[in-house]
Amino acid sequence: MRLTHSGDLRRTQRVEVVRSFYGGEPRTRLELANQLGLSVGTVGTIVGELVKAGFLEETTGPRTGGGGLPRG
Repeated sequence: MRLTHSGDLRRTQRVEVVRSFYGGEPRTRLELANQLGLSVGTVGTIVGELVKAGFLEETTGPRTGGGGLPRG
């Protein structure tokens, strides 16, 4: 498919983000960015738009302890 302008590209990226959730497995924005080859910022913008429109719901998951500042 040939994209003619940035609106087409954003639409295509939005579809890919939604499609990545088929199957019901939760994903982080970083996981989506890596899976789709997009920047975390782009994924964050798209996820924010989809949450606001009611297509996605953000949840918090358990901490994996894989990063950030130590607790204490």
